[in-house]
Amino acid sequence: MGSLDVRKKIDITITMLIAFFFSMGVIFNVLKFQKSFENYAMFLILIVVMIISYYTTTTLALITTLVVDFIYISIKLYLSLGGEAEVNSATYFWIIVIVIAALITSILSKQIFDIQKELTELKERNDKLVMIDHKTGIRNSRALMNEMPIYMSMAKRHKEIPVTLMVTRIKYSDRIRRLIGDEKYDQIILSFSSRISGLLRDEDRKYILNDATFVYILLAPKEGAEVVRKRLKDDISKIVLDEDSILGGINLEVQIGFETWNDEIIDAADFLKKAEIAGDYDV
Repeated sequence: MGSLDVRKKIDITITMLIAFFFSMGVIFNVLKFQKSFENYAMFLILIVVMIISYYTTTTLALITTLVVDFIYISIKLYLSLGGEAEVNSATYFWIIVIVIAALITSILSKQIFDIQKELTELKERNDKLVMIDHKTGIRNSRALMNEMPIYMSMAKRHKEIPVTLMVTRIKYSDRIRRLIGDEKYDQIILSFSSRISGLLRDEDRKYILNDATFVYILLAPKEGAEVVRKRLKDDISKIVLDEDSILGGINLEVQIGFETWNDEIIDAADFLKKAEIAGDYDV
């Protein structure tokens, strides 16, 4: 409801701004303001004040209008005393409309800032809740850090159920992305994730940490994890990079490391770190 209220306020303010400029156009024609160069100069000053008001706070906008009005009145009074100009209806008109224009513009600026701030907060809250990667459809790093302690606790209570964390990294991912482009690289990631889903069991959890790193929680001992590692290596090596690119159809290469839960593991972050270190030795 908050964002709707702000949107309504913005609509009202924009309507006021349109009405303000429409009124100015009518007054210009009715009072023949277009015959005086002074009015064109004041209109230019009005636009400058509105720009300042839009990019600053309401307080600073009001201070700006006071300074402008003071300078304008001082000049008019000085010229009127010398008989070179007179204080007429146009003078009072510009004193008033500059303040009105500054207020409307600064209010609009604040309302736009408020809705941008609200949208940013909503996005941050949404990011905290989302646990599925929108590209691949598998769980993301947030889901991993939430679910890993559950599996670790299960392995601690039931020693007969081994829990192994496996990390798979695409080698030279940054270089590959630069050479073949984001679109084709995303296609490789989709192909990669679909192959993984076909090789792992339903009870095994699959996660994506980033565009180059996948993590799996396997209910298997070291021996079983080694079998899975070999199967993944063999199957992933069949993925051929874009044959039309400069890479010339090179096969995709990965680093795979794993760690089986044991009493030396402190927490989920430590578990993940040890699996990643194991992957560093897979050359």
